[in-house]
Amino acid sequence: MAWANIIACLGALALYEFYIRRRTLKAPTKTGRSAHAAIRSDWVKSVMSRPGTEILVIQTLRNSVMAASFMATTAILALSGTVTLSGVGNSASGFWLSAHDSDDEFIIFAVKLVLLEGAFFVSFLFMAMAVRFFNHVGYIITGEIGSDESTRKQALAIAYLNRAGLYYSLGLRAFFLSIPFLVGLFNTYLMLPATLLLIFMLYWFDDVPAI
Repeated sequence: MAWANIIACLGALALYEFYIRRRTLKAPTKTGRSAHAAIRSDWVKSVMSRPGTEILVIQTLRNSVMAASFMATTAILALSGTVTLSGVGNSASGFWLSAHDSDDEFIIFAVKLVLLEGAFFVSFLFMAMAVRFFNHVGYIITGEIGSDESTRKQALAIAYLNRAGLYYSLGLRAFFLSIPFLVGLFNTYLMLPATLLLIFMLYWFDDVPAI
């Protein structure tokens, strides 16, 4: 039953992501991911068509970089804390000795621990990449405002900014995945209810409110 709960948890998350991707393709204006991409695109077009907005661009991108940097730092600290508390590298750890001896209960716990650590690592990775792309957007926009090539570079700036926004969204989603995995460390049978609750929250975040 424990393995079935873990598989059901991962399956529910995969199905929800598949649903969101399908909904984004069929009704782009109904999902936050597409709506946010459109907002970012309009912002780039606005600032690149008006000289003198360099300070506004830098301040806006700095806020985005700081938000992504904060989440990346939080994720890597959480990952470090989880690895430390799990006793990785300690050959005398009773947990790892039991897992090495193929004790099924401890192997299940190890799998849940790896899922939790994986969620933090993926979150850190996406947030770090978001910072990278946010920085490049600043170089593209501020170097082209008011120039003859601003129109040609506009598409590139939009692509980079939307890539940064997508990475930030995925990093935040990966961080949220730590909730059911953390709950599972205490009780495997609570993983699925926690996952369903998380999916309900994500749907509320992903849905665009009607205007």
